[in-house]
Amino acid sequence: MPDAKLSMIGSRAVLFQPSCPFDLANQQRIWAIADEAATWKGVREAVPGMTNVTLLLDHVPTGLDRIERDLAALWESGIRKQVEGRLLAIDMAYDGPHLAEVAGMTGLPVDQVVRLHAAERMLKPGGHLLMRFPNAQSPFGLVPQHGDPTHRSYLSRSVFEQLIQGSAFEIVRYDHEFRVKGRTPAVFVVRLIRYLMRDLISACFNFIYTTRIPYDAVVVISLRKKAE
Repeated sequence: MPDAKLSMIGSRAVLFQPSCPFDLANQQRIWAIADEAATWKGVREAVPGMTNVTLLLDHVPTGLDRIERDLAALWESGIRKQVEGRLLAIDMAYDGPHLAEVAGMTGLPVDQVVRLHAAERMLKPGGHLLMRFPNAQSPFGLVPQHGDPTHRSYLSRSVFEQLIQGSAFEIVRYDHEFRVKGRTPAVFVVRLIRYLMRDLISACFNFIYTTRIPYDAVVVISLRKKAE
């Protein structure tokens, strides 16, 4: 499978990632693969992502050769699924001095503040908004922050705590991103050592500076809309 890769996510899930640009044609192939894989024996659920598919399995797999071969065959077949889009129109008006003040205080562009509050209206009570970004509270976050020109804002838990004041959002998780363990014992051991060293460095910094924040280069925050 030269143009795609398969990796484990935990013990009973696999992630299929073709090497392809993100466009409608390739996304249609992903939707079709997810529909087909969902009918396979041993697959509890097939979740299509952005040019990737996650398979949730009934049991811990003893090997990935068959799954890898079948997914590769589906991808190479070029099957597609046409999906009718839906237009969601939400009437909303933002004006007045407070919007500019909030944006200036947090360092976020006005449009990003608007998107956050729009997400609050679009989510149902109990719904989650998941965001991944460079860690502005860590010196190790400087590399991903400045390595991508689209990263224009410095984000952290404290920034979001200010942004969601008075809203229906609450922070349910703020920590490092998902840590992939690896498919082979050697890769698993190397990555495990790296993760333990990162946690040790974070613990040392938090002890020295009396803080309680993750020092990973990239972090994930999960916001939940509180029940009405």
